[in-house]
Amino acid sequence: MIAGPVHLETPPDVRRVDVVSAREMLSAVRDAFRGADALFMAAAVADWRPRRRLSGKWRAKDGGAETASVDLVRNPDVLATVASAKGSRLVVGFALETSDGLRRARAKLERKGLDYIVLNDDSALNARRATVTIIGRDGTRRLLENRSKQVLARVLVRLAVDWSPA
Repeated sequence: MIAGPVHLETPPDVRRVDVVSAREMLSAVRDAFRGADALFMAAAVADWRPRRRLSGKWRAKDGGAETASVDLVRNPDVLATVASAKGSRLVVGFALETSDGLRRARAKLERKGLDYIVLNDDSALNARRATVTIIGRDGTRRLLENRSKQVLARVLVRLAVDWSPA
């Protein structure tokens, strides 16, 4: 499990790698995926980061300005980058969408080269239950309504167990 800065306990018998930045996440995912059969990317990093990082505190009172701006640059797309070298391995992404979800999720599945994408909405955040649609590259679509997250996790693990690349 590769995790950003979160305050969640590591499940028993799971090796956890903590990262802070998108570039660290990309490096850790690449390293872990070398020896993996499947990749499940359940969360995404920020799309943008500051162009430069200050070594200390940004002290507004020292400059005397009333406004400030920060130049942003695009972060690497961890999922698309790793999926581009997946070979016959399974890659599953997630899409949290609030409108036009099916169209957006299908487009993300294609754009990033995924095998499956799990579509949910914001009601899944911090909830014990969720309704998701699992969309396959082959056009399949499976709706799982109001299921516990443990049941959803078992369904996703089953995808990996049953995986046979087309």
